[in-house]
Order: sequence, then structure tokens, then C-alpha cells
Amino acid sequence: MRWVEDGNVITTAGVSSGIAGSLHLVEQYAGVKAATSIAATVGYPAWRPGPPEQMPVNEISPADYPYALAATLPGFQPTYAIGLTPGVDEIAVAVSAELYGGASFLAHTIPVAQDDTISTKYGFVLVATTIARAPHIDRLIVPGATHTSLHIDGAPTFLPQAKQQDGQSAFDPIFQDIAQLAGADVAFTAAKYIEYPLSDIHSDAPFPPRISILIAATLIAAVTVASLPFVVAKTRKRIKGTR
Repeated sequence: MRWVEDGNVITTAGVSSGIAGSLHLVEQYAGVKAATSIAATVGYPAWRPGPPEQMPVNEISPADYPYALAATLPGFQPTYAIGLTPGVDEIAVAVSAELYGGASFLAHTIPVAQDDTISTKYGFVLVATTIARAPHIDRLIVPGATHTSLHIDGAPTFLPQAKQQDGQSAFDPIFQDIAQLAGADVAFTAAKYIEYPLSDIHSDAPFPPRISILIAATLIAAVTVASLPFVVAKTRKRIKGTR
């Protein structure tokens, strides 16, 4: 189940299931109408009034291999800047940082803004690196905006909200972007591990070069380790023969 209520304690299954648990609290304290309205605004698909939704049992599959490789060997990651703008939606920021960095292991992410701090939609103050002091950035992601004045020389800009369709949440356009960059398998596996109900995604992306490099490096390392006993034995034999 996505959430479990035990007396005055509610626990949720994972990252995205926390939204469902929060909506359940809204339903309890403010009513079904308020919770349904917020769910529609957020666009989160895995919430219905009443008892918690049953989740499918996720199992490890061969399609998870690129994801697992990226998670265990995080080298060659590009750096994505999460561009923060005044009044930005908190969920949009959290989703961008989590999906590109922690969930998909697609990139190293850093928050950037015009100033050292920005205030979000509901008054949170976020600390950022100013664009002027930012390190090399490969891509700029600006969440919660359909247009922006933020710009980093040499870094293409992506606006997830500009790709978000009616009825979708902030998760969906980013998962689609991940699929285009790293393949649908990586997107589906990332969704599986944060328990987001990703139902449909399209990708014509080739096998990602970074994963290809990691696979090659893994194979080379495996062959090297496997051949060590033979090399050591042969070297010892050669040393004995020269004495």
C-alpha cells in the first residue's frame, strides 16, 4: 500500500507515495473536496479518496541493468543546473533535483539562481549558487516555468513545465526527458524505485554513450580481475626460471 495509518502515525511507502499520504491527511482534516482539488492541481495520478491504493510488486529485471550500472558507477556524469526563480513551485524543484540526480543517476545537479537565495511559491528560502559563480554546466533545467530569463553560456535550457500536458504531474515531462536522453528502460526503472505510477512513455533515444562506456569499463575490469591469477602464476614461474 502507498500509505499506512496506525493511530496518529501515517507512514508512506516511498518518495512519490509521500504525496498520496499527504493528500490523505488533507482529506482527513479539510475534506474530500479540498484533497481532490489539490490532487488535481499537483496532477499526481496515484491518489483516490478513501483507503490507500495497492501498489504493484516491483521486481528486478534485465531492463534495470543500465540503471544499476549508472548507480554503482556514477562516473562520466554531466552537470545539470537546476535553475531557481522567485516564486517557483516547491514540488517542481524537488522533482527536478530528485529525478535527474538521485532517482535516475543521469547527472550531477546543483541549484543555481541569479542571487544567493530565492523565495519559493509558499515562502521557503532556497540557497543557490549564483550563475556567475557556477562551475561548468552541461544543461540548465528550469522547473516550474514556461519561459525564463535564466541563461548559461554553452548550456541548453530545458523547461519541464512547458512540456507538461493537462492532467500530468511535474514528474511526467522529466521522465519523458530522461527517456529521450538515456532510454525508456532507465526512465521506467527510476520510476519503479521511487514508486511513481509511470504508465506510458516514448523514446527513440539510442543506447546512451555514458552507459556504453561504463559497460566497456566494467567488462575490461572483469577481464583484468579474472586474468590476474594466471598472470601472477606465469610471472612467478618466469622468476623461478631465471634464478
